[in-house]
Amino acid sequence: MGFKFGNRVFERGFRWFFLFLLVGLSGIPFIYKQPVGNVANLFGVLVLVVILFLKKHRVKKVFLVMVSLYIGISAMQIYTYKVLDPSYVNIALRLILAYGTMHLLGSSFSSRYVKLLYFLSVFSLCLYIPSALVPSVETVLENSIAKPFDLYEGPEMYRPFPSIVVYTFCVNDYRAATGIPRNAGPFWEPGAFGGFLILAIIFNLLRGQEFFSRQNKIFILALGTTFSTTAYVACFLLYLFYMLLVKKNKYALLGGPVVIALFLLAYNQVDFLGGKVTAQASFDVDKADELTRNRMVSAVLDLRDMMESPIVGKGVSRETRFENAEAGTSENHRNNGTTDFLVRFGIPGFFLFFFVGYRMAFRSLAEVRFPSSFYWALVLVILMLGFSEMYFLKPLFLGFPLLLINNNQT
Repeated sequence: MGFKFGNRVFERGFRWFFLFLLVGLSGIPFIYKQPVGNVANLFGVLVLVVILFLKKHRVKKVFLVMVSLYIGISAMQIYTYKVLDPSYVNIALRLILAYGTMHLLGSSFSSRYVKLLYFLSVFSLCLYIPSALVPSVETVLENSIAKPFDLYEGPEMYRPFPSIVVYTFCVNDYRAATGIPRNAGPFWEPGAFGGFLILAIIFNLLRGQEFFSRQNKIFILALGTTFSTTAYVACFLLYLFYMLLVKKNKYALLGGPVVIALFLLAYNQVDFLGGKVTAQASFDVDKADELTRNRMVSAVLDLRDMMESPIVGKGVSRETRFENAEAGTSENHRNNGTTDFLVRFGIPGFFLFFFVGYRMAFRSLAEVRFPSSFYWALVLVILMLGFSEMYFLKPLFLGFPLLLINNNQT
């Protein structure tokens, strides 16, 4: 599957470029934030559309179904709120970018994604480890090579950390704020890096690799340096589901209680695990509007918002999503991607997107046979990841169900 070009070297480079562009527009600040973001997105869409046209591509049914559902939900929202916003077009462009890239790479999408994350993980560790040990290392690197990449235009509260595109300099910032040096890889924050790493581990599992394969060990090591509570919990759940649902033997089953015991010990002893979760979960629900927006506060506020329009959703427009439509304000700041998607697309849209789209995409990617329960479990892991990061309106995650196009029957 995938497009064929006359020159093999050009073909491979072209595919790597568009995979990196898709990942970049989904999580690398230099690429997805302004002024680069809109230009990069539009460029990618136009080039891919031209290729689709020149290759006389016949659009896949799964894309038509997903776009039809999106248009249907959007039409109901526009009719309900009487607001026609450019955000609806932006979402459509992200779907086209994801579809074109996934078709361009064909069945090699997951293996190429894994290789890209492997490179980004190794590269990040090469810079993170000396920076974590000697704070001045990051300071010197940041001052000497990061400034040319500081092009950000937007609200100050969303200003990204300094970066060199493939690595984000934030170790000293987190060390100063929390006492823990954290690794964000090339992404907007360490927790986001954890999500992309978990996806790489899932791809490897679906390709038939063991949980602790050579590549996965690097991913787990990199994930460890993020010090992300949510990523740790998601990795733990993924391991537990894999052992219980896939490795159905007595030795594998014994691993579950051991991992649970170790996790509970760490949860109670390590502050950034148990202490952080307890702090975020302990608040007065009735005063949620007045509190700093962490993942739990965001979830409570989102569930309140969802009840205002549980079927149609509140849409992708900031004007319909929040009472105060001004960008960059604390009132409309959210960081729980799972509940935010529920608010925007309603209960039916949420169910179709995750429990139908994601589950079927995981099944289509599997190169070996897995029990059907494992695909449901993977959806739960993804929802767990989204609980602390705004993944699901970004091109890679928004278009993830389109990986069904690599199934010959779709």
